[in-house]
Amino acid sequence: QQQELRDMRVADPLLRLVLQDNVSGLRRSVAESVIIFLHGHEKCSEVDRLMEVNVVGDYCVPILEQSLERKEFRGMFPFL
Repeated sequence: QQQELRDMRVADPLLRLVLQDNVSGLRRSVAESVIIFLHGHEKCSEVDRLMEVNVVGDYCVPILEQSLERKEFRGMFPFL
């Protein structure tokens, strides 16, 4: 199923969404999560672009920290 979504280039519109300035934190989080889920296992342009906009510092680390503390992150409660 993941390969089918990659073949359909689902990450392309999601990446455009992530790169927009006027996107809510919740929408951005969902888009970032899906891109990472689909492409995080490989070296590719989608992950490279996320790295360029500091997805690790702005999304991955903060959501993990908030999850561990059972706190809200961008309008959601990402508990582990």
